[in-house]
Amino acid sequence: MSKPTENDINFDKLSIADFANELGSDNPAPGGGSTSALAGVLACSLISMVVKITLKRLKDDKVRGKLEEIMAKSMEAKKQFLQLINDDTTAFNEIIRSYRFPKDTDSAKHQRSLAIQTATKHAAEVPLTTAELGLVTLVCVKELTSLGVEQTITDLGVAGLMAKATITGALWNVKINLKSIKDEDFVSNMNKRINKIMNSQKTLWPIIKDAVENKI
Repeated sequence: MSKPTENDINFDKLSIADFANELGSDNPAPGGGSTSALAGVLACSLISMVVKITLKRLKDDKVRGKLEEIMAKSMEAKKQFLQLINDDTTAFNEIIRSYRFPKDTDSAKHQRSLAIQTATKHAAEVPLTTAELGLVTLVCVKELTSLGVEQTITDLGVAGLMAKATITGALWNVKINLKSIKDEDFVSNMNKRINKIMNSQKTLWPIIKDAVENKI
């Protein structure tokens, strides 16, 4: 979840310095959710670098197709992460607006409660999408550990760290929103998806970490 801002800012269009200033302001958005998506952007960019360098030095054309497939996946993920930087802030702002709904009658209170629940569900779904995309990115990193040239292994390791941060940070934002959601079926389904992501990450990250540390 992120911070409310009354301005419609496309955070993905800002310079690094300007985004950092927005992040460091006294507005609660953009916040941790948008930053988790940004970490995914950085991971994908490093994957792209590693693939491009590897393709330039490629001696075995058998892996070219796999490298190009990894590149395509990471570039699509990067595009989605950039949108999620904005989506996270928008979702938070929807919650803020729903809390401002009138509550002077029983009917108004009911409508306000429904709006809050709907907005909070959306605010949980956005970072879950970020986390699932982070897992796709982490898989790309793992696949590259046996394909990329050795000189890029630490860059690949940092890509893995960024993808791991994307997943962890995004899931924290999912969980904090689930605490306010009354729909038990929705919460149960979300928790199943969370557990699937966490279990996959626990398997993938040690492989990436060992691959890096065994080569430095």
